[in-house]
Amino acid sequence: MAKVSVLMPVYNGEKYIARAIDSVLSQSFRDFELLVIDDGSSDKSAEIVSSYSDKRVRYVANPTNLGLAGARNRAIEVSNGDYLAWLDCDDISLPDRLLKQVALLDAHPNLGLCGTWVRTLGLESEQVWHYPSDPGFVRGRMLFDDPVATSSAMVRRSCLDADELRFDTRFPPAEDYDLWERISRTNGVCNIPEVLTLYRIHPDQISTIKREQQKKAVWAIQSRSIQQLHVEPSDEEKSLHLDIGVRWHFVADNERVDLTEDWLGKLGSANDRWQVFPTNGFRHVLAERWFLANLAAVREGKTSWKRYGRSVLSSWEPLRLRRQARLLLASMRHGK
Repeated sequence: MAKVSVLMPVYNGEKYIARAIDSVLSQSFRDFELLVIDDGSSDKSAEIVSSYSDKRVRYVANPTNLGLAGARNRAIEVSNGDYLAWLDCDDISLPDRLLKQVALLDAHPNLGLCGTWVRTLGLESEQVWHYPSDPGFVRGRMLFDDPVATSSAMVRRSCLDADELRFDTRFPPAEDYDLWERISRTNGVCNIPEVLTLYRIHPDQISTIKREQQKKAVWAIQSRSIQQLHVEPSDEEKSLHLDIGVRWHFVADNERVDLTEDWLGKLGSANDRWQVFPTNGFRHVLAERWFLANLAAVREGKTSWKRYGRSVLSSWEPLRLRRQARLLLASMRHGK
């Protein structure tokens, strides 16, 4: 039995899969198996996988197309590792990814899930996505967006088995976000603040093709947490919540800033009462959303940089003075 099972679902992935496999076989951590779960490919994916003679590479063909959630669940069932590391067939793991994630999970048994920062592939200019590292903050961010990149995720198997957790086929294409949120309720979730994964962006991605379906799935995931807070959002609050979370599309005017303050304050007060999220981490998340809303409005010349500091939400931000300075600079550049 390997310490780590690297799980790679594939459906017609011939264009990139060899690079993904090579990145796993080049890991500095060697105690792993690589399971390639073929979900009914009609291209040369199977032929490419079969060309590898390394005994750690296992090819499993699904008898029928199960969809991504079903393929990922089958990968869990046929794997052997104590830790499960996910990698999509078009992404790349940098050489020390497994080594550093295993060391972190070994040292912190309270952690059930660990991700990393990622660098993008396929864009005109590369981007680094800085996912949060503090478990309390990560848990709070689950209410607004997915703070773990799936191709960087390593999961402790015992956490899945203890609570009988699997990918839920009712939430495509956000079934990973759904599972991470459920894991975070009873286990610590964090990210290593280092780029250890390369994430490819291209037009054929499921998340790109099924954008409207993804929005509905995301709201279903987020609304159940809002219900736990005993808050009933209006249609306007629902739209705002999605805009300042997964969509980040902020209409920068004073009315929208006021609504944002009211909504975030309502969530904070509800959590103080019901303790759905760790208090300090959640307040930090709310303060971050408040800062970003003000930054957008200041850049559009719609509000003053002082507006941010007049709210109790800003007092929950550990980097408050730095945030205020950034808003001041933005207001000077945009003449407000």
